[in-house]
Amino acid sequence: MFSRGNFGERQDPNPCDWGFLAHRSIYEFAGGFVRGRRCLEIGCGTGYGSQHLVASGAASVIAIDKDAEGIDLLRAQHPAITFLARDLDLEGLDVPAGSVELVFSSNVFEHLAYPDSALEAAAAALTDDGVAIIAVPPITSVGALAENASNIFHINNIPTWAWATKLGRYFHQVHRYRHWVRPERVSGAGAILRDDPRPDDFLFTPDPEHAAETITAI
Repeated sequence: MFSRGNFGERQDPNPCDWGFLAHRSIYEFAGGFVRGRRCLEIGCGTGYGSQHLVASGAASVIAIDKDAEGIDLLRAQHPAITFLARDLDLEGLDVPAGSVELVFSSNVFEHLAYPDSALEAAAAALTDDGVAIIAVPPITSVGALAENASNIFHINNIPTWAWATKLGRYFHQVHRYRHWVRPERVSGAGAILRDDPRPDDFLFTPDPEHAAETITAI
């Protein structure tokens, strides 16, 4: 669908494997917050998640991505969603202040050279009682840092606690969640069982200190 490369780890429903379902589960978590709200998605990729936000009852969805060619295709396929081409590092967010009630972004901010400017703009785009749901890689150890640093698409590899501190500069409250799987999907050795994955394998529970192992930091 997107002929100009994957622009950094795009997720696609085909194949519907464990990795895709893990990413999609973050949208399902967000679906519990979007009903009746005007939503902004930062980094929509192939657009499957934007469609999920609409299906979950969002009043409207503005979806932003840097791939202008891909955005043109998505506009034609899903006219109910407002798709905008933006390179956040070069152009900024450029969304009116106070125009949305929920901002969502999954595994995007680690791809930005200047995440602070995007976070500041996202906070400004929200109404006073708005909510932002932001997921980033869970860098909680030297090993996790090395793994993310080896990924050429990840250019902002900062620890989970540092993301929480950064978010606290722009949002009044920051609540952390653990993204994990149901107990029966964990082996006796503590490893996630990824064979025969199902959409309902995933759980989201409050984890104020991000003390537990997590798939994604939210």
